[in-house]
Amino acid sequence: MDKLTGEVDCKIDAIYGRQSIDKKDSVSTEAQVDYCIPFTTGNYELYIDKGWSGKNTDRPKMQQLIADIKKHKIKKIIVYRLDRISRNIVDFGNLLTLFDEYGVQFVSSTENFDTSTPMGRAMVYIVMVFAQLERETIATRISDNYKFRCSSGKYFMGGGVPFGYEVQKTIVDGKKASVIVPGEKAEILKEIFDKYSCGYSLNQIVHALNQDGEKTSLGNLWSSNTLRRVLQNITPCVADQRLYEYLNAYGYNITNDPEDFDGKNGMCLFFKTKNRREQNDVKDQIAVIGIHEPLIESDKFIKAQLLLENNNVATKKPSKKSFLAGLLKCGECKYSFGLKTLKRGNKKYSYYVCRGRMSRGICDNGLYIRASELEGDVVLKCTSYIKNKINKDVRKTHKINHKSNTDDIAILEKQIE
Repeated sequence: MDKLTGEVDCKIDAIYGRQSIDKKDSVSTEAQVDYCIPFTTGNYELYIDKGWSGKNTDRPKMQQLIADIKKHKIKKIIVYRLDRISRNIVDFGNLLTLFDEYGVQFVSSTENFDTSTPMGRAMVYIVMVFAQLERETIATRISDNYKFRCSSGKYFMGGGVPFGYEVQKTIVDGKKASVIVPGEKAEILKEIFDKYSCGYSLNQIVHALNQDGEKTSLGNLWSSNTLRRVLQNITPCVADQRLYEYLNAYGYNITNDPEDFDGKNGMCLFFKTKNRREQNDVKDQIAVIGIHEPLIESDKFIKAQLLLENNNVATKKPSKKSFLAGLLKCGECKYSFGLKTLKRGNKKYSYYVCRGRMSRGICDNGLYIRASELEGDVVLKCTSYIKNKINKDVRKTHKINHKSNTDDIAILEKQIE
């Protein structure tokens, strides 16, 4: 109850907790909540982000808390420590501004800061500067350690296991480590490189693999993109002088000396991509000789890269899009139908064909449906449906209005009598 207005206060307190990694020496979110509860009025809600970093505010419960603040639901936010809410000085400043704008009180249960005074706010910002510095120092230390382990070439650094290999536990330099060794798919990998270097297309190899029942490392059907990634993976290539010359010519960051490329081991390439969509420059990619057994001769690997590069340039063309894309499904294999353009003389014709047959070679459905005819039929049927729907609604409205008018006339006639 608000003492001045007498109105019931519907706002609640919010306890925010965050723990990026569950470690023995870190305070659990449960313990954080226990520290915060005494500072509430009893009516509170928990906002817990477990397994999320404080480098930004892109966290599920943090976003929900911000949304609730903007809906005027929160009157006080309690945290275990300032760095639980953020480890980024800019984000923290923006959050404090948001709290002030919506009249939200901010409390740290283990730190005594009065954010209502200039000195108190200054101290808060100083603490946050050191929190951000600590986060960035840890991130740099982890990155440096990862680069050091990568540069040794002795460890499997996680991620997807290259096709043709499997992970094996062993001892490296007296420590437990994971390494890769040739697996049961090694011969299939060799056959893939043999066929591609002999002139088979990606689609031909994909069709053969799927028809033989061979699966990818993840147990899925093969596609041209999956096969391309396997052919581009340098891991199984012999680290010899020919490969060194190839990498050096393209400007890769090679950590080994030229004489180390003696053809006894495979190759590793780290930091190939910045993220899922963007690739690093070759000068930022670390090329290092591994300790694993190679499976592919360097001549075949290099030839495959040149073929892939040439084919990629040759096949780059604007793709035709259709409003039916992804909506048409094959009745036999359930894959979608895609557009295929054929040229006859000087004219081009687009057809819908089964992707299960065209891209993966697993379906016998050989239908070629003229795109212009199918799309025209669909448009006509949709137009007809919409017109019928509109006419039906108009007739229904007219009927209701007619009945209403009839009722009104009857009432008026009765009043006249």
